[in-house]
Amino acid sequence: MACSGDGMKLDATIGVLGARSFVGAEVLRRLGNDNVVVYAYSRSPMESDTASVRWILWDGCCTGEVASNIPLWVSALPIWTLPAFFPLLERCGIKRLVALSSTSRFTKISSADASERALAENLAQAESCLTDWAEARDVKWFILRPTLIYGSGRDKNISEIARVIRRTGFFPILGAGKGLRQPIRSTDVAEALIRALNVEGLDSQALNITGGETLGYKEIVRRVFVAYGMHPRFLTVPVWFFKLAIVCARISPKYRNLKPEMALRMNQDLVFDGSPAERMLGFKAAGLCLRAEDLP
Repeated sequence: MACSGDGMKLDATIGVLGARSFVGAEVLRRLGNDNVVVYAYSRSPMESDTASVRWILWDGCCTGEVASNIPLWVSALPIWTLPAFFPLLERCGIKRLVALSSTSRFTKISSADASERALAENLAQAESCLTDWAEARDVKWFILRPTLIYGSGRDKNISEIARVIRRTGFFPILGAGKGLRQPIRSTDVAEALIRALNVEGLDSQALNITGGETLGYKEIVRRVFVAYGMHPRFLTVPVWFFKLAIVCARISPKYRNLKPEMALRMNQDLVFDGSPAERMLGFKAAGLCLRAEDLP
């Protein structure tokens, strides 16, 4: 047995899918010690191997020594891409899988935007596919659904707010911007994933994980201003103007992920009960504390 960075005991061989994603990178960092052997899978060019991390470029097939005796797996991939890896996991002798999903499964299911509804449906179908596959093969599984993830300047949540602030010096907002959020740092998401690898005595299940603070949308934006050392400046705008501004912004590839529905949700509460995950995993996320490395 070996230990992760927080002292939890883990089996010595672990596979990580999506190892170059910003959550996957945090998982590797927390597992990276001389006592744990990690096989890090990625579709992107590999990093250099270390004493504890061996990089595998995934090309749609698996051969060689890495195709056996990896009982524990973490997936930081978009969960709907995970079924393509099922043959690999079976050949590696998987016993437990912890996969990342999202609370967007619930918050976007009734969105006015067809692509957001499709995302919610994909998440639900992927979760069902995973559970059916795992239970048919006696694989213990846990699905973790984070709320609004931030960190490393690579997320599509707080980083998008930060980019608007840096380019304009202000932030447009609808109404009071009072919709509640529970931002969770990528490091805390990685912590929860690793803890789920080690937890004993629990049935396979899906758990929502949340940040340590529940904040209004406007307060989150205010903290981004403060993190940049700027005085918060808000511009209250009508819905029609916001929609038009987003349509114009989407012309730039940097803002292609912006959608009018994102603005409309500024005053909607998107909160979940994270206490079951805290209790079962012995896990407590920190509140929102933005660091320089969290902002683009």
